[in-house]
Amino acid sequence: MMQSGFEANGERIQGLREMLDKLRKERQERLDQHDLGGVYDEIADELRDRADDIEGYLRRLLSREAG
Repeated sequence: MMQSGFEANGERIQGLREMLDKLRKERQERLDQHDLGGVYDEIADELRDRADDIEGYLRRLLSREAG
């Protein structure tokens, strides 16, 4: 009964398996709706671009001092 559910007073009572399946589905739906992976990818790309800019600046600066 606890695993598969039962009916009491004309009302269906979920079993543990049904509840877990429902929770898994709701969790996945929430993760899909609030996926932040794209945001983190954009931030990482921007940081890489900035690091490349800084590296280029430093190389130019060092080449001026050396030459």
